[in-house]
Amino acid sequence: ITDDERSLIALKQAMVFARANSAQISAVFVANENMPEQGDFLKEKIDKEFAQMKLRVVVSKNIASAIAEIAENENCDLIVVGSRRLPGPTSLVMRSVTNAVISASSKPVLVI
Repeated sequence: ITDDERSLIALKQAMVFARANSAQISAVFVANENMPEQGDFLKEKIDKEFAQMKLRVVVSKNIASAIAEIAENENCDLIVVGSRRLPGPTSLVMRSVTNAVISASSKPVLVI
């Protein structure tokens, strides 16, 4: 989960998918180890907007590996990520995170 609109759309779609399949959602935000406070605002927003779900904030220098590890440890069936459409080099970085999650995880990844 991030604070952009695509991520929130992915979360809403994951909730629909989970409800239809009697599944649970583990919402996770991986904060960069150099800026661990970046998850505080998002946690408040998610906890308020999606009262039935609590966001867990994890600090790591490798976002993709952290997501894959959490999915493995929690025996998740599916990882859902939002794809961003950002301009220029920022777009390459965000896409590389999504690609890295796909590569790092043994779990299926749904990109929304």
